Amino acid sequence: MKINVNLLKTAILAFVLAAPAQIFAQVFPNAPTTPISAPADLNGGLVTFDGTNESFAALGGTVMFFRPTSVDPAGSGVNLSASLTDGNGNSFSSYLWHKVTYTGGSEDEGTPIAGETAATFNPTNLDPGYNKFRVRGETGSSVSSCPSTEYQDVIVFVLPQLDVTPEVNGTELVYCANDVPTGADAITLSADIIADYTGNTNDYPKPGEADADADFTLTYDWYAVPQGGGTAIQLGNTKDLDLATATNPLTPGTYEFYVEVEYDSGIRTKGGRNYVTYGGSTVVTSQTVVVTDTPGTPTISVLSVED
Repeated sequence: MKINVNLLKTAILAFVLAAPAQIFAQVFPNAPTTPISAPADLNGGLVTFDGTNESFAALGGTVMFFRPTSVDPAGSGVNLSASLTDGNGNSFSSYLWHKVTYTGGSEDEGTPIAGETAATFNPTNLDPGYNKFRVRGETGSSVSSCPSTEYQDVIVFVLPQLDVTPEVNGTELVYCANDVPTGADAITLSADIIADYTGNTNDYPKPGEADADADFTLTYDWYAVPQGGGTAIQLGNTKDLDLATATNPLTPGTYEFYVEVEYDSGIRTKGGRNYVTYGGSTVVTSQTVVVTDTPGTPTISVLSVED
């Protein structure tokens, strides 16, 4: 006789819920709130199906940086842990973990993950963007098991790498040190930034894919790098920068420009992870700025006198 188990009434993952549950017909990652300045804007959290309705609860700890395999062979990953009981006196004997994807306008039921039957699950090499995992519990033995019709999902988001292309705009890219172009002739620095979701094949929203700084809250650091070597000069930390208002004016020389871009700390604290600094430099000759020295006072010498 099968046991009628009322499964997963308590949170199945070992996380602390950050918001009360709300009822949805079908819960999957929607277009995020922009600008994205906090993990909650990315709709990460827990989805619980009680047999009739799905409920969603926002959850901290479900947003991470993309960790390339060149840094760590395991890549980005997260540790998940399912509860040992359903909160109603039933103990789970094994678990069914699935990867859920969204294609063609609807979610599938999840692809079973081979070999994952334990309470803990450590998915690694996660693609940038949304990743959704589902777990069901089983009671009984391998001969006669009773799987749950109820389940819980966890939605995690992996912040993608940023592709950064700095741009230098202006009509006078050669100027005198004491006459930095302003107004219509101003030399301005800007950057084209897109989010790289290489490897992500599902149809969940991909924020920033066309214009990352329109969706994500980012930080910027601009530098001028002397050609031929020398110490980089920090210019400012605004998205768009006018050389006339730079923190440090450029001394005579020839320069190319470099910008470092990071996700704002409200989304994810960088810590000591160097691989989450994204940068690029202008190397096109036509975009090189040449600052010429301002000439001094000419000296007059008397060569000869005719009396």
